[in-house]
Amino acid sequence: MLYERSGEAEVHIGSGRVIAAVARWLDWAARSFSVLVGSLAKVDGRNLLPPFSSYLALVQSSWLPPILLILTPIMIWVRRRLDRSRYEAIHDLLDQICEATFSDVSFELEQHRRVTLFKRKRFYWKRWPFFGAWLVPIERSGETTRRTDAVFRVHDDGEKCEGVAGRTYSKRKIVYVDSLPSLRTNRSDDDLKKYGEKSFTDPKRFRSNRFPQSCSLMGLPIEVDRKRWGVLVIDSINPSFSQKRAKQIFNALGPSLTSYLKGI
Repeated sequence: MLYERSGEAEVHIGSGRVIAAVARWLDWAARSFSVLVGSLAKVDGRNLLPPFSSYLALVQSSWLPPILLILTPIMIWVRRRLDRSRYEAIHDLLDQICEATFSDVSFELEQHRRVTLFKRKRFYWKRWPFFGAWLVPIERSGETTRRTDAVFRVHDDGEKCEGVAGRTYSKRKIVYVDSLPSLRTNRSDDDLKKYGEKSFTDPKRFRSNRFPQSCSLMGLPIEVDRKRWGVLVIDSINPSFSQKRAKQIFNALGPSLTSYLKGI
């Protein structure tokens, strides 16, 4: 669901890219120093000139070799945990789904149609209650408007699940909602109430300048290893879009998508 920015409880999709780049550099540095120190450990300093033999003796007798021996596997583990290469592949797949779904429609702005991937998480510190189950966006098509506050509560009681994303997760079936009132210009109480009822969202959520722009939404359940993983949500400012086209491209790319999601 597309929201105008409010600055409150936002998720910045793709914000881990810088950290991942730093982790890759540290991993490379740790590996390189390990190889260098390991090779120096076997060098006979008696065959070197005095300045170099002193430096070599200092390295061989220091805590540097065991520290690197411990640090290197830790850095490898951290780099793999923060690796963004799979997210980049997922992003490409979301772009393809978006382009294929709306191939017959032109939009003025990229943000007027989106494909967003939500993952179920047991903890989300920006929404109360922090623990439980939340659908948090982890990747989205396009390159702009990467900040969103579209985070939805998942509840054991399916009727209490928030948004199209929450209902899709609960039902484990495709949920499609169209002809939602346009809140981009008209924000009457009746329109807010109607929008909330049709989109399974409490209208109070729209009271603090967080007005959704979407007028049509489609949620598709995501399963990994036959277990519920999350939800893919397609949305647009248009009153409707082709469900058939969206299902076709999702069925074609779904297996590739789920393969990248294993372990994320």
